[in-house]
Amino acid sequence: MASCLCIVVRMAADKRGIPLAGVRASVAVNRDAKDESVFEYSLELEGDLTAEQRTLLLRAATACPVKRTLSRRIAFRALE
Repeated sequence: MASCLCIVVRMAADKRGIPLAGVRASVAVNRDAKDESVFEYSLELEGDLTAEQRTLLLRAATACPVKRTLSRRIAFRALE
């Protein structure tokens, strides 16, 4: 998920000509709740970015396909 977040943010910056010098993502899984796994993540954006550019890039991270998949209900089925 961390790699996906970085790729999506980098692509958004490149597409919009935003001077992103670097992006770093950190992801952890919180399993404190009995029936829930919570993916906690943070993004560190590097470069001379305006507040508007930072907001746009952080918003773009929500399009990460791995994050979107993990946000849905997941089931496992064994194939015979």
